[in-house]
Amino acid sequence: MTPWCTSLRSSNWSGADRFRSSRTVSWQTSRSNGTKVDQGHQSVRDDEQLRSLLESLLLVAGGPVSVASLAKTLDESTRRVRRMALDLKENLSGGVRVQMDGDHVQYVTAPENAEAVRRFIGTEKPAPLSRSMLETLTIIAYRQPVTRSEVEAARGANCDRQVHTLMARGLIEECGQRDTIGRPMQYGTSFSFLEYFGLRSLEDLPVLPAASVASGVGTEIGLRAVQPELRNEEGGQDSS
Repeated sequence: MTPWCTSLRSSNWSGADRFRSSRTVSWQTSRSNGTKVDQGHQSVRDDEQLRSLLESLLLVAGGPVSVASLAKTLDESTRRVRRMALDLKENLSGGVRVQMDGDHVQYVTAPENAEAVRRFIGTEKPAPLSRSMLETLTIIAYRQPVTRSEVEAARGANCDRQVHTLMARGLIEECGQRDTIGRPMQYGTSFSFLEYFGLRSLEDLPVLPAASVASGVGTEIGLRAVQPELRNEEGGQDSS
């Protein structure tokens, strides 16, 4: 299965450099017009102007960027920028979409265009997830932040190999230690997870019965809904 979305990361020009350049150009343009942009959060922009600026910054960012960074660059409140980012996420329906994961946002290509994008940029299809990988990933996605022992309790099986592989593929990431005895590491999904499954945010995950999420039984159905192709590991054996 190909990833449904591709983030716009093709340039070698870093996101930070792009933001500095965008800010400089904006300030110089405003100065030539006799106006001053850097006036705290007392913005005089209407929603259409802010939308246009936000789309430009997301285009050149080349990857996930925090709402706070966008707000600082635009001299807008984080609340207003977040509201506009959410509006873009819900309403963009062309060849470019917006993904949000917590406080971060990025542009990605439309999932229905994934195959053409893959051919154009010359990337290979990622290996599909096995049943045990999908089950482990689903438990993490629906219960995050979650510790390894909690995943194993839900699966009823060791998940060291699955967690290691999912980390290596960038589908999950460490998200802080639990403030309990032993301070176990917690895991959650990443932006690459959203890209792989063509989701705009975690809110787009299929709804599962609470009992399934709590017990782990049948949890792979949730992600199988967006990735029906499964394969067995290691010569058809997938009993882990």
